Amino acid sequence: MSDSSKDDSFGHAVFAFVISPFLVALLLPLMALTTWQSAYVSSVLWSWFAVPSGLPAITTTQAALPFLLFAILTSGRIATAPKDERTWVQRSVAMATYLLCPWAILAVGWWLR
Repeated sequence: MSDSSKDDSFGHAVFAFVISPFLVALLLPLMALTTWQSAYVSSVLWSWFAVPSGLPAITTTQAALPFLLFAILTSGRIATAPKDERTWVQRSVAMATYLLCPWAILAVGWWLR
């Protein structure tokens, strides 16, 4: 066994047992937050626009189910993304936009109501 294959094996082991759990610990709360945001905004918009027309009200949990179902149905597809050439500032702005978009939609809904 050559030294480079030993180094590769060690790198894969470090990633699998050290870095991967850390990434999962960061990503799961972020996924839960974005799902909750979208579900909350959907339930509020539903109560503003659908309930007055006679449809029953929905809870945040009921509004989250379509988002979770969509995530489950589309998670089997593995896409190969090209190398991300954006700077950390551009990536940070993209993440902030992703996190703030539901609240902007809610603000527009509040204005239209």
